[in-house]
Amino acid sequence: NFRDEFKTFQELRAMDRLDHHGIMSYDKMWIERPPEEWQMMADKEMLKNIGPSKMLYTPNFQEYNNAFIYFQMP
Repeated sequence: NFRDEFKTFQELRAMDRLDHHGIMSYDKMWIERPPEEWQMMADKEMLKNIGPSKMLYTPNFQEYNNAFIYFQMP
C-alpha cells in the first residue's frame, strides 16, 4: 500500500544520507509494479507444479499485489 511504500522510501533516503562503511550506498532507486494479480497467477502455476504434498501451508490470495524496489549500486 502507499503508506508502506512511502515509509520505505523515507528510510532508504535517510540511509543514503549516512556516510558509514556498514551502510550500502546506491546511485538510483526505483519501484516497479507488475500488473495486478501477476504474482498470484505465477504462484498458482508454480504451486500446481509442486503439488500439495510438498506445500507447508496454503497461501491466501485475497490481497496479493506486489511492488518491487530496485537499487543501482555504484
